[in-house]
Order: sequence, then C-alpha cells, then structure tokens
Amino acid sequence: MNTDLKGEKALKISLMRIKGIGKNLANILCRVANLNPLMKAGALTDDQIKMIEGKIKTISDHIPTWLLNRQKDYETGENKHLVLGDINYIQGNDKTRLGRIRSYRGLRLAQKLPVRGQRTKCNFRKRKTVVIKKR
Repeated sequence: MNTDLKGEKALKISLMRIKGIGKNLANILCRVANLNPLMKAGALTDDQIKMIEGKIKTISDHIPTWLLNRQKDYETGENKHLVLGDINYIQGNDKTRLGRIRSYRGLRLAQKLPVRGQRTKCNFRKRKTVVIKKR
C-alpha cells in the first residue's frame, strides 16, 4: 500500500501505520488473512504481503458496515473504507462542497471553528488569530 512498515514490530502494530487502519481493523486484517498478529512484520513473505494488500483493498467485504470510515458515500451511496491518499482527497472534496452550498458546517470549516456545537469562549483559541491594536 505504498507505506514502509517497521519490520521489528508486531504485524498488527505495523499495519496501524497505514492511514485509515486502526487497532481493530489491523486485528481483523490479521484474522482474515490467517496470520498471527504478534509475528514480526519483517518475517512476512512476498505472497503474504500481496494477500494483505488484497484484503485491504477489499476490506469492506470482510467487516461490518458500522466499522467502515465512509458510509453512504455522497456521490455513489455505497459503503466503503478509504485508505491512504483517498482519505485526504475525498475529505477535501466534501469540505469544498459544503462551503460551496454555504451550509453552516461548510462555513464553520472555512473559518476553522468547531463544527459540532462546542463552546468557543475558552477553547479553540489557537486556531484563529485576533489582532488587537494598542496605542
């Protein structure tokens, strides 16, 4: 998946270095591929590496829907799991779409303010710069 994994670490911990794969998903991948999650990542053969890559590409067939990171995609309506650069690309498209239709969420994202109703009196101060001129 175009990511260098540390060979001296356990397989499940090494898989977590791939963007879009967390603890639970790494354990599920090891179980689906019939590999020991505690074996060293450097001990994998080329066939096992190709098998893991194939499982990552078709991960949405192996895990429940609630564990996917892209449920009910806006364009297609299908459930999928995004990995690596796809995450940044699709999130960027979502932000520009929300800003273009001038939704509340899109406006808050553009101003780098919290989107989900948090208070802003004492938190979220480091994101915006306030210029105060003193004479």
